[in-house]
Amino acid sequence: MRKFKVLYPTRIMDKIYKEGETVEFLPSTDRNFIARLQTIKAIEEIIEEENQENSIDDLINGEFDEVDQLDAEPQDKKQRAKKQK
Repeated sequence: MRKFKVLYPTRIMDKIYKEGETVEFLPSTDRNFIARLQTIKAIEEIIEEENQENSIDDLINGEFDEVDQLDAEPQDKKQRAKKQK
């Protein structure tokens, strides 16, 4: 579900929201409806930065094994090609 902050008192889907409240939309909500609310500056999306920061920290600390595996694959292919020659 996407979260949005209400920027001024407004009615959204049968409910009146006050400034500063948060509204959540289901993934099935019409994206054009959300876009119209953003265009008139009634809402703005709340971006959860904690998840992004954690993933960057994990990458720096080497907790992503997938990245190491991806880096290792091309070298393995090169070594196999040399062995075949």
